[in-house]
Amino acid sequence: MIDPSGGTDLPGVSALPGLLTAIHDDLEGAPFVLSAPYIDDAEILRTRVLTQIDAHLLPRAGGKNIPVVAVLGGSTGAGKSTLLNSILREEVSEAGVLRPTTRQGVLVHHPETSIAHVPLADRTTAVSHEALPEGLALIDAPDLDSFDDLNRKSAAELLEAADLWLFVTTAARYGDAIPWQNLRHAHQRGLQLAVVFNRVPPKILADVRADLMNRLAEAGLGDVPLFIIPDAGPHEGMLPDESVAELRDWLTLATEGEQGRGIISRTTSGAWGALRENLEELTRAYVRQAHALDKLADIADDNASATAVDLTTALRAGSAAVGAPTTRWLTSAASSGALADLLDPDLSKVGRGFGSRKFARRNAAAEALGLDIHAAMRTVLGDAIHDVPAQIADQWRETNSGAEVLMSDILHITTSEARAEADRVLTAWGEELDAIVAPHVNDDLLSASATAHLLAAAVGGVRGAGQVITRMIGPQAIEVGKDLLTTMCSTAVTEAAGPYHEALGGTAGHSRRVVTGLRLRVLELGRYLDAVRS
Repeated sequence: MIDPSGGTDLPGVSALPGLLTAIHDDLEGAPFVLSAPYIDDAEILRTRVLTQIDAHLLPRAGGKNIPVVAVLGGSTGAGKSTLLNSILREEVSEAGVLRPTTRQGVLVHHPETSIAHVPLADRTTAVSHEALPEGLALIDAPDLDSFDDLNRKSAAELLEAADLWLFVTTAARYGDAIPWQNLRHAHQRGLQLAVVFNRVPPKILADVRADLMNRLAEAGLGDVPLFIIPDAGPHEGMLPDESVAELRDWLTLATEGEQGRGIISRTTSGAWGALRENLEELTRAYVRQAHALDKLADIADDNASATAVDLTTALRAGSAAVGAPTTRWLTSAASSGALADLLDPDLSKVGRGFGSRKFARRNAAAEALGLDIHAAMRTVLGDAIHDVPAQIADQWRETNSGAEVLMSDILHITTSEARAEADRVLTAWGEELDAIVAPHVNDDLLSASATAHLLAAAVGGVRGAGQVITRMIGPQAIEVGKDLLTTMCSTAVTEAAGPYHEALGGTAGHSRRVVTGLRLRVLELGRYLDAVRS
């Protein structure tokens, strides 16, 4: 049988550090990447579990000789340091309303008590004192509600390392929300608790004591030891010895010998059960995040795909020819237009004019037509490249999944940048058209460049240009040009969603792998806990 409460005399206990380390590594490498409320709560829980493993479970699962760790914790101004000094009858922790913003906890221990393996001892100032019983490490922690982030974090971490929490509060502060949140969490994970009601004026003692007892009962803490420290009025230094004698005696009795080992055992057993529940909750959060990330990826894919299909369908239907290109063709192909003679069914009868003014006019007209098509395509392609990421961003926000955190580093493409990218794509497409027409150029009719521009117009949907190209080169050239155009435009539009896919990275897949790993860890952990209960 395995004893996850910290004993070392049962077979199989040596496997516990490995299991905890594996769980720790799984969680440490998998921070939550979204910022929805449930994700924010899950990230807090993930950090708490990591601290709990590091500061409480792993040291005790290793079978090391660790004293009972008791923490004096509470709100600002609750009198924790004065209380510690009064218990010891010597000032070892600086007391006062004003605190240095980088205040460390103070860890007091008996000279014969080793603190070599006390979790987080390196984050405290250690003081040895003979007034403290052997086997106890008593820590005066920073304020739970400190205005300094590092102090609050340090206080929370020290509570995760504790076997016993002495919740120090006052008549003015016992209703504060932050300490009660920590109390409920500590109770859930099995931490042994005691409440020290400090600075209580005699006139209101009965009323506030009753109210505090009701609050404790509602929180499931009705059987927690309660110590009343009367208000000593204006004074400096330590409290009267008789005010803290009961608390000092209780600490000695509660933490020595079998009583102390019992506190460690009960707290650690509770922590193991809480760990399994926390891992199950985290697993559900990772599953939910994976689904949300999949949805975000689908939004990016669907927007890019739908826009690409709409664009290429429109281009194949000849939408680029509407407006200026068609008008220019009609003008150029009129009876006196520069391209009129190319409409002759028998191109062999078209007057040759290489090097002539007529040849130059014909080339200029064909190239102008191609530039009109390029401009029309540039507009629709540029708009698509610009609109895709904007649509994705809007829809990501609408999911309320907390995707904004992923979008924070994405630089949104401007209209001019999108048009420039469209120019690059269409210029590359034009080079492909040059290669298509190169074997078919008839220098007596059109130059290579003019022929390629006329092919562009034909691909773009100018019907007359298509008729001319069909006779000059063949219909296959137009189909090849359309295939090239739609492929290159589709790729450009799809790539516009690239920053969003990059922001996602492999996060969805990673979340699913974490889920698989955590489920296996929870099963293994369950076997340990079931063995203990049997």
